[in-house]
Amino acid sequence: MTNGIPPSQALSAILRRRRLPLATPEWKTVPWQSVPKDMKDILVDVLVELPGLVEDLDTMRNCVDQDERDTLQRNLVARCWECDAQLMGWSEILLQIIIPRPRKGPDSNPDSESGSGSKPGPYPDPGPGPDPRPNPSPSPSPTQCKRAASSLESSTSGPPSSDKARPSKDIVSYIAQVHGMGLFWITSLVLYTVLRAVTLPEQGEGGNALSERTNTTNHARKLVGAIEILLRPEAGLYGRQSAALMIDVALEYTALIDQGSPDGDQILVETLRRLNESPLSFGGG
Repeated sequence: MTNGIPPSQALSAILRRRRLPLATPEWKTVPWQSVPKDMKDILVDVLVELPGLVEDLDTMRNCVDQDERDTLQRNLVARCWECDAQLMGWSEILLQIIIPRPRKGPDSNPDSESGSGSKPGPYPDPGPGPDPRPNPSPSPSPTQCKRAASSLESSTSGPPSSDKARPSKDIVSYIAQVHGMGLFWITSLVLYTVLRAVTLPEQGEGGNALSERTNTTNHARKLVGAIEILLRPEAGLYGRQSAALMIDVALEYTALIDQGSPDGDQILVETLRRLNESPLSFGGG
């Protein structure tokens, strides 16, 4: 539960392809004036922007005036990069929680971790070279991102064992972590699907091809793994409720991945359909 917009409301809006009227700076700040945001709340700030991106993608595709269409595309690309910056920043914050940085000493090198000497924060930059995003800010290095991803994957690799009839606190906490990472991967899946739909390869960061972190197949695979965990019996009703909208969004966007060579992606789609028809999911009745 959040003080702001519930993740389920954002996921429903993605499926409707209509922006959320409450996805405004006020709704991202006013409810939190006396209550600090947790990691899920920070992530939801990015998630609530996605319905608007999807709606604007449809508007751009339906636009017949080429000049207006080009303007819409440029604006959409810029907003996608802004969301990417916030998403990368969320990863950096989580990295600092999972792998705390050592205290700086007299012999420490401030550039050894980030590679740039910039302060860590929620709005990263892509590194050296030109940046297509407006107002770029510091980012975690590729090494940091890989370490974070490895830590995140290991944190959702399997639930703590418990022989008790009631779920232990460890299992409840574990399922909540999986749900949080599911939101991260579904946010990444939708965001980078839109970004790749409006960005030519030569328009990536620094004029190069889009980076590996925008590979939607990787995010879809991790999302499927999270959904499978949420549908396990020990995840209970919370897991089933958390997985329901994720499956619907994942089915729609995974089917769009690399349709020219869909062998691996077809396996993901079939897995999602099987999960949706599972007796443990709401789709399976």
